[in-house]
Amino acid sequence: MTDLIEITKFCQTDPSKGRVIALGFFDGVHLGHRKIISKTVEIAKKMELTSTVLTFENFKLKDDSVLTDINERKELFRKLGVDQVVSIDFEDVREVSARSFIKDLLLSSLNAKVLVAGTDYTFGKGAEGNIDLLKESSCPDLFILEVVPDVIVDGQKCSSSLIRKLLLEGKTDKANILLGDERFSYSGTIVKGKMLGRTLGFPTANLPVSPDKFKAKFGVYMTLTTIEGRRYKSVSNLGLRPTVEDSDNVNIETYIYGLEDPGNEELYGKDIKVELMSFIREEKRFASVEDLRLQVESDKEKVANLWEMYNI
Repeated sequence: MTDLIEITKFCQTDPSKGRVIALGFFDGVHLGHRKIISKTVEIAKKMELTSTVLTFENFKLKDDSVLTDINERKELFRKLGVDQVVSIDFEDVREVSARSFIKDLLLSSLNAKVLVAGTDYTFGKGAEGNIDLLKESSCPDLFILEVVPDVIVDGQKCSSSLIRKLLLEGKTDKANILLGDERFSYSGTIVKGKMLGRTLGFPTANLPVSPDKFKAKFGVYMTLTTIEGRRYKSVSNLGLRPTVEDSDNVNIETYIYGLEDPGNEELYGKDIKVELMSFIREEKRFASVEDLRLQVESDKEKVANLWEMYNI
């Protein structure tokens, strides 16, 4: 199975001595995931082995979208101190049996000495493998299994599905708590829009949202925007812009405080990251562009007042 594996190295460690592998898809890299990864790094350092996260690309969730794409996940893994990331196209292994997944992939190809997983981890064809099978298969001569307990917040298990539910309900603040040090965000390249915002007095930076990226509740958000490493307080609209456009293309359109013209030519093509802080109101269709302008002015003022409470 070696030819199916893509390895991203953050540190020059020697995997021939063995790996401590964190198992999971890790969508969102939330508090529960972080606990698994932290334990992986801790054990690897203690045993002088290579800390590794095993994750998948093209893993189809129910709505074909992810909280974090593979590049976002890799960056978060790097920040968490992992030595290496092993990524595999899910389509290449979806028919592999659970026992072959353990023997051929984890033990033979990746030289796993310790496996770290959450209580509900499943693997193999039809998700036939689970923690019980890993426990049954483990022994000191093969590998050690470390099962990490669930993280409970306000009486609920921290999970990607709970975060999705909260984001769809506009409960961004609660979702971000479960995501730990990172907020839910959209990243990409600034594109040239219709420039309507500029004519109305609120130029914006426009970012098309990838079809593969999870869509939070459409509406206006208090946001934190990063462009080329510089962070700005901002207010953004996520959605379809029904007043000015008849389209199914989802965009996040951002007005940046303190940046005189975020829609200017110099910003087109530059990388942008927009972090959702708090949900302000739902997206709606206005009777006229003037009504839209008045509402946007109100949104800008409301969010500016909210920003006064943050030391960023």
